Amino acid sequence: MASQYTHHEHLGHVVFITAAAAIGGFLFGYDSSVINGAVVGIQRHFAVGSVEIGFVVAIALLGSALGAWTGGGLAD
Repeated sequence: MASQYTHHEHLGHVVFITAAAAIGGFLFGYDSSVINGAVVGIQRHFAVGSVEIGFVVAIALLGSALGAWTGGGLAD
């Protein structure tokens, strides 16, 4: 027996998942730009070199990813 439902019943879910992915990408880009803006201030205030700045930026992005992963589990 053929399904009585059309493909349109899942359209809301597809739109929601697509919007969530787009917002996640936007926020990741925003986070990257905020970190980029903070690099100059960190270099001036703490007088650190390029290795230390690279470490700070990497840890900030990894911390964001870990926080999102942990927060997602807690939200569920």
